Amino acid sequence: MKSWCLGYEVKNMSYEENKTNASNIEIIPCERINCKGAAPCVLNINSYMNVYEFEDKIMKYMCNMRPVMDEFICVNLDVIADRPVDFIQSLVEGYIRYDGVHIMKNYRVEYGKMDKEGNNHIYVLEAPDGACDYDMAVSVFAMVCIEGKAPSDWYWKEITEKVFAKKEESTEVMHVKGIDWKEAVLLKRKMRRVLGAIIGDIVGSVYEFNEIKTKDFPLFSEHCCPTDDSMMTLAVASALVECKRDYSKLAAETIKQMQLWGKKYPKAGYGSMFSDWLRTNDPQPYNSFGNGSAMRVSPVAYVAKSIEEVKELSRIVTSVTHNHPEGIKGAEATAVATYMALHESKKEEIFAVINAEYYPMNFTLDEIRADYEFNETCQETVPQSLKAFFEATSFEDAIRNAISIGGDSDTIAAITGAVAGAYYGVPLHIEHKALKYLDKLQVSAYYRFVKYLCGDAEWFEES
Repeated sequence: MKSWCLGYEVKNMSYEENKTNASNIEIIPCERINCKGAAPCVLNINSYMNVYEFEDKIMKYMCNMRPVMDEFICVNLDVIADRPVDFIQSLVEGYIRYDGVHIMKNYRVEYGKMDKEGNNHIYVLEAPDGACDYDMAVSVFAMVCIEGKAPSDWYWKEITEKVFAKKEESTEVMHVKGIDWKEAVLLKRKMRRVLGAIIGDIVGSVYEFNEIKTKDFPLFSEHCCPTDDSMMTLAVASALVECKRDYSKLAAETIKQMQLWGKKYPKAGYGSMFSDWLRTNDPQPYNSFGNGSAMRVSPVAYVAKSIEEVKELSRIVTSVTHNHPEGIKGAEATAVATYMALHESKKEEIFAVINAEYYPMNFTLDEIRADYEFNETCQETVPQSLKAFFEATSFEDAIRNAISIGGDSDTIAAITGAVAGAYYGVPLHIEHKALKYLDKLQVSAYYRFVKYLCGDAEWFEES
Protein backbone atom coordinates (compact mmCIF):
# COMPACT_ATOMS: atom_id res chain seq x y z
CA MET A 1 0.00 0.00 0.00
CA LYS A 2 1.27 3.47 -0.83
CA SER A 3 2.02 6.05 1.85
CA TRP A 4 0.51 9.47 1.35
CA CYS A 5 0.86 12.86 2.95
CA LEU A 6 -1.96 15.37 3.21
CA GLY A 7 -0.61 18.88 3.61
CA TYR A 8 -2.64 21.97 4.33
CA GLU A 9 -1.12 25.34 3.49
CA VAL A 10 -3.23 28.24 4.72
CA LYS A 11 -2.60 31.78 3.50
CA ASN A 12 -2.24 34.36 6.23
CA MET A 13 -4.89 36.80 5.01
CA SER A 14 -8.23 38.07 6.18
CA TYR A 15 -11.41 36.13 5.55
CA GLU A 16 -12.75 38.78 3.16
CA GLU A 17 -9.48 38.89 1.21
CA ASN A 18 -9.40 35.14 0.89
CA LYS A 19 -13.09 34.91 0.02
CA THR A 20 -12.44 36.92 -3.13
CA ASN A 21 -9.68 34.51 -4.10
CA ALA A 22 -11.92 31.49 -3.43
CA SER A 23 -10.15 28.24 -2.59
CA ASN A 24 -7.34 26.52 -4.40
CA ILE A 25 -6.97 22.77 -4.04
CA GLU A 26 -4.15 20.96 -5.78
CA ILE A 27 -1.97 17.89 -5.56
CA ILE A 28 1.71 18.83 -5.16
CA PRO A 29 4.95 16.93 -4.43
CA CYS A 30 5.83 16.63 -0.76
CA GLU A 31 9.27 18.17 -1.13
CA ARG A 32 7.71 21.55 -1.92
CA ILE A 33 6.62 21.91 1.69
CA ASN A 34 9.55 20.05 3.25
CA CYS A 35 7.28 17.25 4.40
CA LYS A 36 8.55 15.02 7.19
CA GLY A 37 6.62 12.02 5.94
CA ALA A 38 7.87 9.53 3.37
CA ALA A 39 4.99 10.16 1.01
CA PRO A 40 4.79 10.83 -2.73
CA CYS A 41 2.44 13.80 -2.77
CA VAL A 42 0.43 16.24 -0.72
CA LEU A 43 -3.01 17.74 -0.92
CA ASN A 44 -2.49 21.50 -0.74
CA ILE A 45 -5.38 23.72 0.29
CA ASN A 46 -5.17 27.50 0.21
CA SER A 47 -8.11 28.98 2.06
CA TYR A 48 -9.13 30.73 5.25
CA MET A 49 -9.32 28.40 8.23
CA ASN A 50 -13.10 28.55 8.56
CA VAL A 51 -13.69 26.65 5.32
CA TYR A 52 -17.28 25.51 5.66
CA GLU A 53 -18.08 26.95 2.23
CA PHE A 54 -15.31 24.86 0.69
CA GLU A 55 -16.15 21.68 2.57
CA ASP A 56 -17.81 19.76 -0.25
CA LYS A 57 -14.86 20.42 -2.53
CA ILE A 58 -12.37 19.35 0.12
CA MET A 59 -14.36 16.25 1.03
CA LYS A 60 -14.48 15.21 -2.61
CA TYR A 61 -10.69 15.04 -2.59
CA MET A 62 -10.72 13.23 0.74
CA CYS A 63 -13.16 10.64 -0.58
CA ASN A 64 -11.13 10.05 -3.73
CA MET A 65 -7.89 9.65 -1.79
CA ARG A 66 -9.29 7.62 1.11
CA PRO A 67 -8.38 4.18 -0.27
CA VAL A 68 -4.67 5.07 -0.10
CA MET A 69 -4.83 7.05 3.13
CA ASP A 70 -5.30 4.28 5.66
CA GLU A 71 -1.69 3.19 6.18
CA PHE A 72 -0.09 6.54 6.82
CA ILE A 73 -1.40 10.06 7.15
CA CYS A 74 0.77 13.08 7.84
CA VAL A 75 -0.66 16.57 8.01
CA ASN A 76 1.61 19.61 7.67
CA LEU A 77 0.53 23.18 8.27
CA ASP A 78 2.51 26.38 7.91
CA VAL A 79 0.12 28.92 9.40
CA ILE A 80 -2.35 28.25 12.22
CA ALA A 81 -5.50 30.35 12.33
CA ASP A 82 -8.52 30.40 14.59
CA ARG A 83 -11.19 27.88 13.81
CA PRO A 84 -14.37 26.58 15.51
CA VAL A 85 -14.01 23.67 17.92
CA ASP A 86 -16.75 21.63 16.26
CA PHE A 87 -14.95 21.91 12.94
CA ILE A 88 -11.75 20.62 14.52
CA GLN A 89 -13.62 17.69 16.03
CA SER A 90 -15.26 16.85 12.71
CA LEU A 91 -11.92 16.94 10.95
CA VAL A 92 -10.07 14.75 13.42
CA GLU A 93 -12.85 12.17 13.29
CA GLY A 94 -12.70 12.31 9.51
CA TYR A 95 -8.96 11.50 9.60
CA ILE A 96 -7.92 14.99 8.50
CA ARG A 97 -6.79 18.01 10.50
CA TYR A 98 -5.97 21.67 10.03
CA ASP A 99 -3.71 22.25 13.01
CA GLY A 100 -0.70 20.07 12.52
CA VAL A 101 -1.55 16.53 13.57
CA HIS A 102 0.81 13.77 12.54
CA ILE A 103 -0.49 10.21 12.72
CA MET A 104 2.71 8.31 12.08
CA LYS A 105 3.25 4.80 10.73
CA ASN A 106 3.53 3.45 14.26
CA TYR A 107 0.41 5.44 15.18
CA ARG A 108 2.12 7.88 17.49
CA VAL A 109 0.09 11.08 17.51
CA GLU A 110 1.74 14.50 17.34
CA TYR A 111 -0.26 17.67 17.84
CA GLY A 112 1.05 21.11 16.93
CA LYS A 113 -0.36 24.45 18.00
CA MET A 114 1.11 27.92 17.53
CA ASP A 115 1.10 30.46 20.36
CA LYS A 116 0.90 34.26 20.11
CA GLU A 117 4.69 34.60 20.09
CA GLY A 118 5.00 32.40 17.01
CA ASN A 119 6.27 29.35 18.88
CA ASN A 120 4.93 26.02 17.69
CA HIS A 121 4.10 23.67 20.58
CA ILE A 122 4.25 20.02 19.61
CA TYR A 123 2.63 17.37 21.79
CA VAL A 124 3.36 13.69 21.29
CA LEU A 125 0.79 11.21 22.54
CA GLU A 126 1.76 7.55 22.58
CA ALA A 127 0.80 4.38 24.40
CA PRO A 128 3.47 3.25 26.90
CA ASP A 129 3.48 -0.27 25.48
CA GLY A 130 3.38 0.94 21.89
CA ALA A 131 0.08 -0.85 21.29
CA CYS A 132 -1.96 1.64 19.33
CA ASP A 133 -3.93 1.13 16.13
CA TYR A 134 -5.09 3.85 13.77
CA ASP A 135 -8.65 4.20 15.07
CA MET A 136 -7.34 4.27 18.61
CA ALA A 137 -4.91 7.07 17.84
CA VAL A 138 -7.53 9.22 16.16
CA SER A 139 -10.17 8.52 18.80
CA VAL A 140 -7.94 9.29 21.75
CA PHE A 141 -6.67 12.41 20.10
CA ALA A 142 -10.21 13.62 19.50
CA MET A 143 -10.74 13.65 23.27
CA VAL A 144 -7.49 15.50 23.86
CA CYS A 145 -8.46 18.09 21.27
CA ILE A 146 -11.89 18.74 22.76
CA GLU A 147 -11.16 18.86 26.48
CA GLY A 148 -7.38 18.88 26.82
CA LYS A 149 -7.58 15.49 28.50
CA ALA A 150 -5.72 12.29 27.81
CA PRO A 151 -6.25 8.77 29.17
CA SER A 152 -4.25 8.17 32.31
CA ASP A 153 -1.94 5.54 30.88
CA TRP A 154 -0.90 7.72 27.96
CA TYR A 155 1.54 10.58 28.27
CA TRP A 156 2.50 13.84 26.63
CA LYS A 157 5.86 15.21 25.59
CA GLU A 158 6.00 18.89 24.77
CA ILE A 159 8.36 20.28 22.16
CA THR A 160 8.74 24.01 21.47
CA GLU A 161 10.04 25.35 18.21
CA LYS A 162 10.11 28.51 16.14
CA VAL A 163 8.27 28.22 12.86
CA PHE A 164 10.54 26.39 10.36
CA ALA A 165 13.22 26.11 13.08
CA LYS A 166 14.86 22.85 14.11
CA LYS A 167 12.78 20.89 16.59
CA GLU A 168 14.31 20.38 20.03
CA GLU A 169 12.61 17.80 22.20
CA SER A 170 11.89 18.55 25.85
CA THR A 171 12.55 15.86 28.45
CA GLU A 172 9.53 16.90 30.49
CA VAL A 173 6.73 14.34 30.60
CA MET A 174 3.29 15.36 31.82
CA HIS A 175 0.88 12.67 33.02
CA VAL A 176 -2.75 13.54 32.37
CA LYS A 177 -5.64 11.94 34.22
CA GLY A 178 -8.57 10.76 32.15
CA ILE A 179 -11.03 7.98 31.45
CA ASP A 180 -10.21 4.41 30.47
CA TRP A 181 -8.78 4.70 26.96
CA LYS A 182 -9.98 1.33 25.67
CA GLU A 183 -13.58 2.16 26.56
CA ALA A 184 -13.17 5.66 25.15
CA VAL A 185 -11.95 4.34 21.82
CA LEU A 186 -14.87 1.94 21.51
CA LEU A 187 -17.31 4.74 22.30
CA LYS A 188 -15.77 7.08 19.74
CA ARG A 189 -16.03 4.33 17.14
CA LYS A 190 -19.69 3.86 18.01
CA MET A 191 -20.46 7.56 17.70
CA ARG A 192 -19.85 7.80 13.97
CA ARG A 193 -21.54 4.49 13.13
CA VAL A 194 -24.96 4.95 14.72
CA LEU A 195 -26.26 6.83 11.68
CA GLY A 196 -25.79 3.91 9.27
CA ALA A 197 -29.44 2.82 9.20
CA ILE A 198 -30.74 6.38 8.93
CA ILE A 199 -28.38 7.19 6.07
CA GLY A 200 -29.55 4.09 4.21
CA ASP A 201 -33.15 5.16 4.70
CA ILE A 202 -32.50 8.71 3.48
CA VAL A 203 -30.66 7.53 0.36
CA GLY A 204 -33.30 4.90 -0.39
CA SER A 205 -36.26 7.20 0.17
CA VAL A 206 -36.40 8.35 -3.45
CA TYR A 207 -36.18 4.83 -4.88
CA GLU A 208 -38.81 2.97 -2.85
CA PHE A 209 -41.44 3.36 -5.57
CA ASN A 210 -39.02 4.31 -8.31
CA GLU A 211 -36.57 1.43 -8.25
CA ILE A 212 -33.36 1.34 -10.23
CA LYS A 213 -31.35 -1.79 -10.93
CA THR A 214 -27.95 -0.15 -10.98
CA LYS A 215 -25.32 1.12 -8.54
CA ASP A 216 -24.76 4.24 -10.62
CA PHE A 217 -27.00 6.94 -9.12
CA PRO A 218 -26.67 10.16 -7.08
CA LEU A 219 -26.27 9.20 -3.44
CA PHE A 220 -28.22 12.24 -2.24
CA SER A 221 -30.71 14.50 -3.99
CA GLU A 222 -33.07 17.31 -3.06
CA HIS A 223 -35.92 14.78 -2.91
CA CYS A 224 -34.30 12.58 -0.24
CA CYS A 225 -35.87 12.54 3.22
CA PRO A 226 -35.97 10.42 6.37
CA THR A 227 -38.96 8.06 6.42
CA ASP A 228 -40.62 5.73 8.92
CA ASP A 229 -37.39 3.68 9.10
CA SER A 230 -35.52 6.65 10.57
CA MET A 231 -38.35 7.71 12.88
CA MET A 232 -38.66 4.28 14.45
CA THR A 233 -34.88 3.84 14.71
CA LEU A 234 -34.76 7.10 16.67
CA ALA A 235 -37.75 5.94 18.72
CA VAL A 236 -35.94 2.74 19.74
CA ALA A 237 -32.79 4.75 20.51
CA SER A 238 -34.86 7.13 22.66
CA ALA A 239 -36.45 4.21 24.50
CA LEU A 240 -33.02 2.79 25.34
CA VAL A 241 -31.93 6.16 26.70
CA GLU A 242 -35.06 6.51 28.85
CA CYS A 243 -34.65 3.01 30.33
CA LYS A 244 -31.11 3.73 31.55
CA ARG A 245 -30.30 0.00 31.29
CA ASP A 246 -33.33 -1.06 33.34
CA TYR A 247 -34.61 -3.29 30.56
CA SER A 248 -37.65 -4.40 32.54
CA LYS A 249 -39.06 -1.07 31.32
CA LEU A 250 -37.93 -1.40 27.71
CA ALA A 251 -41.09 -2.86 26.17
CA ALA A 252 -43.33 -0.19 27.67
CA GLU A 253 -40.87 2.58 26.83
CA THR A 254 -40.51 1.34 23.26
CA ILE A 255 -44.28 1.52 22.80
CA LYS A 256 -44.35 4.99 24.33
CA GLN A 257 -41.53 6.35 22.18
CA MET A 258 -42.78 4.81 18.94
CA GLN A 259 -46.22 6.31 19.47
CA LEU A 260 -44.70 9.70 20.34
CA TRP A 261 -42.53 9.70 17.22
CA GLY A 262 -45.39 8.41 15.11
CA LYS A 263 -47.67 11.22 16.24
CA LYS A 264 -44.92 13.80 15.76
CA TYR A 265 -44.25 12.56 12.20
CA PRO A 266 -47.58 11.11 10.99
CA LYS A 267 -46.68 11.27 7.28
CA ALA A 268 -43.41 9.36 7.41
CA GLY A 269 -44.79 6.47 5.33
CA TYR A 270 -46.02 3.92 7.87
CA GLY A 271 -47.88 0.77 6.84
CA SER A 272 -51.63 0.70 7.47
CA MET A 273 -51.58 -1.77 10.40
CA PHE A 274 -48.69 0.02 12.06
CA SER A 275 -50.44 3.38 11.58
CA ASP A 276 -53.44 2.00 13.45
CA TRP A 277 -51.12 0.68 16.17
CA LEU A 278 -49.51 4.11 16.55
CA ARG A 279 -52.87 5.75 17.20
CA THR A 280 -54.53 3.23 19.49
CA ASN A 281 -54.79 3.67 23.26
CA ASP A 282 -54.27 -0.06 23.76
CA PRO A 283 -51.34 -1.05 21.51
CA GLN A 284 -50.97 -4.80 21.12
CA PRO A 285 -48.68 -6.89 18.91
CA TYR A 286 -50.36 -7.90 15.67
CA ASN A 287 -48.38 -10.98 14.58
CA SER A 288 -46.48 -9.12 11.88
CA PHE A 289 -43.48 -10.51 10.02
CA GLY A 290 -42.89 -7.31 8.06
CA ASN A 291 -39.44 -5.80 7.71
CA GLY A 292 -40.37 -2.90 9.99
CA SER A 293 -38.93 -4.96 12.84
CA ALA A 294 -35.50 -5.16 11.21
CA MET A 295 -35.34 -1.57 9.99
CA ARG A 296 -35.56 -0.07 13.50
CA VAL A 297 -33.58 -2.54 15.63
CA SER A 298 -29.95 -1.43 15.16
CA PRO A 299 -29.66 0.80 18.28
CA VAL A 300 -29.82 -2.27 20.56
CA ALA A 301 -26.49 -3.45 19.11
CA TYR A 302 -24.82 -0.33 20.50
CA VAL A 303 -25.92 -0.84 24.11
CA ALA A 304 -25.71 -4.64 24.36
CA LYS A 305 -22.78 -6.14 26.25
CA SER A 306 -22.94 -9.58 24.63
CA ILE A 307 -24.49 -11.56 21.79
CA GLU A 308 -27.00 -12.99 24.26
CA GLU A 309 -28.02 -9.53 25.40
CA VAL A 310 -28.35 -8.15 21.87
CA LYS A 311 -30.71 -11.04 21.05
CA GLU A 312 -32.80 -10.39 24.15
CA LEU A 313 -33.03 -6.64 23.56
CA SER A 314 -33.91 -7.25 19.93
CA ARG A 315 -36.79 -9.51 20.95
CA ILE A 316 -38.08 -6.95 23.44
CA VAL A 317 -38.21 -3.99 21.04
CA THR A 318 -39.54 -6.19 18.24
CA SER A 319 -42.29 -8.17 19.94
CA VAL A 320 -44.32 -5.10 20.90
CA THR A 321 -45.54 -5.18 17.30
CA HIS A 322 -43.88 -7.99 15.32
CA ASN A 323 -44.45 -11.07 17.46
CA HIS A 324 -44.48 -13.50 14.53
CA PRO A 325 -41.39 -15.79 14.58
CA GLU A 326 -40.24 -14.47 11.19
CA GLY A 327 -40.54 -10.86 12.37
CA ILE A 328 -38.50 -11.66 15.46
CA LYS A 329 -35.91 -13.58 13.42
CA GLY A 330 -35.43 -10.80 10.88
CA ALA A 331 -34.81 -8.20 13.57
CA GLU A 332 -32.51 -10.51 15.52
CA ALA A 333 -30.43 -11.33 12.45
CA THR A 334 -29.97 -7.60 11.78
CA ALA A 335 -29.11 -6.85 15.41
CA VAL A 336 -26.63 -9.73 15.68
CA ALA A 337 -24.89 -8.78 12.42
CA THR A 338 -24.68 -5.15 13.56
CA TYR A 339 -23.32 -6.16 16.97
CA MET A 340 -20.69 -8.45 15.47
CA ALA A 341 -19.65 -5.78 12.96
CA LEU A 342 -19.34 -3.18 15.70
CA HIS A 343 -17.19 -5.50 17.78
CA GLU A 344 -14.77 -6.14 14.92
CA SER A 345 -15.82 -9.61 13.82
CA LYS A 346 -14.52 -10.48 10.37
CA LYS A 347 -17.02 -10.41 7.53
CA GLU A 348 -16.69 -14.17 7.02
CA GLU A 349 -17.50 -14.71 10.71
CA ILE A 350 -20.67 -12.63 10.45
CA PHE A 351 -21.59 -14.46 7.24
CA ALA A 352 -21.15 -17.85 8.91
CA VAL A 353 -23.50 -16.94 11.78
CA ILE A 354 -26.21 -15.52 9.51
CA ASN A 355 -25.97 -18.45 7.10
CA ALA A 356 -26.07 -21.10 9.84
CA GLU A 357 -28.57 -19.58 12.26
CA TYR A 358 -30.87 -17.29 10.27
CA TYR A 359 -30.97 -17.37 6.46
CA PRO A 360 -29.25 -19.37 3.71
CA MET A 361 -26.97 -16.97 1.88
CA ASN A 362 -26.22 -19.14 -1.16
CA PHE A 363 -27.06 -16.48 -3.74
CA THR A 364 -25.51 -13.35 -5.21
CA LEU A 365 -27.01 -9.95 -5.91
CA ASP A 366 -26.36 -10.39 -9.62
CA GLU A 367 -28.43 -13.58 -9.57
CA ILE A 368 -31.50 -12.00 -7.96
CA ARG A 369 -31.38 -8.39 -9.16
CA ALA A 370 -33.25 -8.71 -12.45
CA ASP A 371 -36.24 -10.61 -11.03
CA TYR A 372 -36.42 -9.18 -7.52
CA GLU A 373 -39.75 -7.48 -6.81
CA PHE A 374 -41.18 -5.26 -4.08
CA ASN A 375 -41.65 -7.20 -0.85
CA GLU A 376 -42.03 -6.05 2.74
CA THR A 377 -41.56 -9.33 4.62
CA CYS A 378 -38.48 -10.03 6.70
CA GLN A 379 -37.79 -13.32 4.96
CA GLU A 380 -37.68 -11.64 1.53
CA THR A 381 -35.75 -8.48 2.47
CA VAL A 382 -33.39 -9.14 5.39
CA PRO A 383 -31.26 -11.79 3.59
CA GLN A 384 -31.00 -9.53 0.54
CA SER A 385 -30.05 -6.56 2.73
CA LEU A 386 -27.33 -8.53 4.47
CA LYS A 387 -26.02 -9.85 1.16
CA ALA A 388 -25.65 -6.22 0.01
CA PHE A 389 -23.32 -5.75 2.98
CA PHE A 390 -21.41 -8.99 2.44
CA GLU A 391 -20.66 -8.10 -1.20
CA ALA A 392 -19.61 -4.52 -0.40
CA THR A 393 -16.14 -3.01 -0.27
CA SER A 394 -17.08 0.13 1.72
CA PHE A 395 -20.01 1.78 3.49
CA GLU A 396 -21.06 3.66 0.37
CA ASP A 397 -20.68 0.57 -1.79
CA ALA A 398 -22.98 -1.32 0.59
CA ILE A 399 -25.69 1.34 0.27
CA ARG A 400 -25.35 1.30 -3.52
CA ASN A 401 -25.62 -2.50 -3.50
CA ALA A 402 -28.82 -2.27 -1.45
CA ILE A 403 -30.48 0.30 -3.70
CA SER A 404 -29.54 -1.67 -6.82
CA ILE A 405 -31.63 -4.63 -5.65
CA GLY A 406 -34.84 -2.64 -6.08
CA GLY A 407 -38.01 -3.32 -4.12
CA ASP A 408 -38.48 -1.72 -0.70
CA SER A 409 -35.35 0.35 -1.22
CA ASP A 410 -35.39 2.57 1.85
CA THR A 411 -35.83 -0.33 4.27
CA ILE A 412 -33.36 -2.61 2.48
CA ALA A 413 -30.79 0.20 2.51
CA ALA A 414 -31.56 0.98 6.17
CA ILE A 415 -30.86 -2.63 7.18
CA THR A 416 -27.74 -2.74 5.03
CA GLY A 417 -26.63 0.66 6.33
CA ALA A 418 -26.99 -0.45 9.95
CA VAL A 419 -24.55 -3.33 9.50
CA ALA A 420 -22.22 -1.57 7.04
CA GLY A 421 -22.04 1.52 9.26
CA ALA A 422 -21.02 -0.63 12.22
CA TYR A 423 -18.47 -2.52 10.14
CA TYR A 424 -16.87 0.19 8.00
CA GLY A 425 -17.80 3.35 9.87
CA VAL A 426 -19.58 6.25 8.20
CA PRO A 427 -17.40 8.57 6.08
CA LEU A 428 -17.45 12.14 7.33
CA HIS A 429 -18.70 13.68 4.08
CA ILE A 430 -21.65 11.26 3.98
CA GLU A 431 -22.51 11.89 7.62
CA HIS A 432 -22.49 15.65 7.08
CA LYS A 433 -24.77 15.44 4.05
CA ALA A 434 -27.19 13.07 5.78
CA LEU A 435 -27.53 15.25 8.87
CA LYS A 436 -28.76 18.09 6.69
CA TYR A 437 -31.92 16.08 5.95
CA LEU A 438 -32.79 15.74 9.64
CA ASP A 439 -34.69 18.39 11.56
CA LYS A 440 -33.65 19.77 14.94
CA LEU A 441 -35.60 17.19 16.97
CA GLN A 442 -34.19 14.28 14.97
CA VAL A 443 -30.60 15.52 15.25
CA SER A 444 -31.12 16.13 18.96
CA ALA A 445 -32.36 12.56 19.46
CA TYR A 446 -29.32 11.22 17.60
CA TYR A 447 -26.88 13.21 19.74
CA ARG A 448 -28.78 12.29 22.90
CA PHE A 449 -28.35 8.60 22.10
CA VAL A 450 -24.66 9.06 21.31
CA LYS A 451 -24.14 10.96 24.55
CA TYR A 452 -25.90 8.14 26.40
CA LEU A 453 -23.49 5.67 24.79
CA CYS A 454 -20.64 7.82 26.09
CA GLY A 455 -22.06 7.65 29.60
CA ASP A 456 -22.58 11.44 29.58
CA ALA A 457 -18.79 11.72 29.50
CA GLU A 458 -17.45 15.21 30.09
CA TRP A 459 -15.38 15.08 26.92
CA PHE A 460 -18.38 14.45 24.67
CA GLU A 461 -19.44 17.43 22.61
CA GLU A 462 -21.95 17.62 19.76
CA SER A 463 -20.21 18.23 16.44
